[in-house]
Amino acid sequence: SRCADVIIGDTDILKTAPDHMLRSGLGDMLAKFVSIAEWRIAHIITGEYYCEEVAQLIRTAVKKCVDNAQDLLKREDAAIEAVFEGLVIGGVAMAYAGVSRPASGVEHYFSHVWDMRGLEFGTKVDLHGIQCAMATCKAVELYEKVMAVKPDWEKANAYVQGFDLDAWNVQLRQFLGSSAETMIQLEKKEGKYRKDTHEARFQLIEKNWAAILQILKEELPKQEELCKLMDTVGISRDLQTIGVDRETARITFRATKDIRDKYVLSRLAWDLGILDELCAYL
Repeated sequence: SRCADVIIGDTDILKTAPDHMLRSGLGDMLAKFVSIAEWRIAHIITGEYYCEEVAQLIRTAVKKCVDNAQDLLKREDAAIEAVFEGLVIGGVAMAYAGVSRPASGVEHYFSHVWDMRGLEFGTKVDLHGIQCAMATCKAVELYEKVMAVKPDWEKANAYVQGFDLDAWNVQLRQFLGSSAETMIQLEKKEGKYRKDTHEARFQLIEKNWAAILQILKEELPKQEELCKLMDTVGISRDLQTIGVDRETARITFRATKDIRDKYVLSRLAWDLGILDELCAYL
């Protein structure tokens, strides 16, 4: 598709949006913390293209949103404009990069899975930005668990060798219905579960582990800071409020690694052999 020639955001009109839509706009911006971190990590592990200038566009936009978040529901011009401009800049950044990486990571995949279940089974869904904010909170929590881990080849290899793709595909079909078929077919092209290529990827992770941890420290907010910010604008951190119980959250996280051919948290956890451990925290 092509980019828009003109985007108009009249502040006086945007200020009349319902609170829930304002929260959703900010929620989508909060997701960018994770997307930039994962983009940098993918660059190390898979060699994926990364542009620091594009990433900095996003960081600057997110900071502006966060700095003005306390005034969002007061409908102060600066807060409203920060969110609108941030969302537009997210689109510009994706256009520059040619991929969705600058604006979307594992947290968006949580939301996509819930939307697919909503379409297939009529389960409860919320606005995209709300779901992304709640998933960002969970992703930051899980990344903090990852930061306490040391790569262990024997553990990772045992996990990968014991992984049953056929059994997982059965579970994916049960969980997502017809939506699962595209994801299953995509794996045939991706080969992310191939056991003969895992070791080389693990070696890259192990070799660059210090750099990966540094990226997470640089890019991600502390969980308590993110929770405080969400509380300030009234975004719930309880997935039950959008109809997602613990078991659904756990399977959702497992499914995020199958949405796109992008290296995200769930793929890193699979490579490290700690996917089950992280699921237990959800």
